[in-house]
This record gives sequence, C-alpha cells and structure tokens, in this order.
Amino acid sequence: MRETRGDASGNPADALHRIFESAHRAIMERAAADPRVAEMATTLVLLHCDGTRAWTAHAGDSRVYRWRGGALERLSRDHSFAEELEKAAGAGIRAKSPFGHVLTRCLGREGAWEPEIREIDFRPADRFLLCCDGLTDMVDEGELAALLALGVSPEETGRRLIDSANAAGGKDNITAVVVDITG
Repeated sequence: MRETRGDASGNPADALHRIFESAHRAIMERAAADPRVAEMATTLVLLHCDGTRAWTAHAGDSRVYRWRGGALERLSRDHSFAEELEKAAGAGIRAKSPFGHVLTRCLGREGAWEPEIREIDFRPADRFLLCCDGLTDMVDEGELAALLALGVSPEETGRRLIDSANAAGGKDNITAVVVDITG
C-alpha cells in the first residue's frame, strides 16, 4: 500500500493522479525500450483513506466495491467499450458483446489513461474490495457480497474470493484486496 499525503496543498486527488501518471510513464518507457512488451498495458484501482475522507481512483475495468450493512455497492464504472454499450443500450448488452474487454482507458497506451477519481464516504465497519476483472468475470456480485459478509479477516476473505474465481474456471489473473474500516 502506498501512502499519499497529497501535494503541497494537501490534495490527495492530485497525489493519486500523479501516482497514475508515474505508472503510465514507466509502462510507456519500458514498452518503448523492449519490443517484447511493446503492447503491454494495465488497469489500476486505488483506495486512499485519510481518517476522515476517502478517495477511489481507477482506470480500466478493475473495480472498487463497498460492503456496508449487508449491501454491496459498486463504486467504480468500467472503462470499457462494453460498459459504454450497456450505458447506451441498456442492461444485458455486456454479456452479448464480443468487445467486453476492449478498454477505453488504461495505463500504458497513448490517449485515455487518466484516472477517474472520486471522493467517497466511509464509516466504521465498512469493507472495501478492490479487484480485477479476473474476479468479477468469474464471481457474480451476489457471491461477492456473501463472501464479504462472512466477517473473516481481510486476508482470508481475499483468499476465499480468489478460490471462488478459480473454482468457477479462473480464466484470467485474479486480484482481490479487502480493506476493513475500523475505529
């Protein structure tokens, strides 16, 4: 986990943007230097809590969820062609689209890489899930909520989420980070 204290003005959103920009530049430089990885790109999702406020930042189809009081809320929207289609055409189009994983924003590509940064609220007992599409493509939101509700440690919850995705076929890399808000 990287600590962000903001810039000289104390703005965490600016600090998050700089983290994304730095990662994007590093990926672009590596790709330019090595033709074997010239096409590499990635998604990124971050959560920053400073004690009284919190921010999410993401680019791509990695997601952040908040589990609060028995309800799961998706706090990010995918930066993908399928998400845009679904927004325009309505529910259900995503599952039918052959363009499900064509990203409209990601790090390591010229053009749209900038993060979507959002200030959010948080409370004691909130639980956040930061994850990649390797998890959400294999485990539906009902099962995500059920696993987050078990009340086991964040580490054990993460393991169970990854195990569920693997049991469902595990077709991609799977990342799940669970953060509990205490105090």
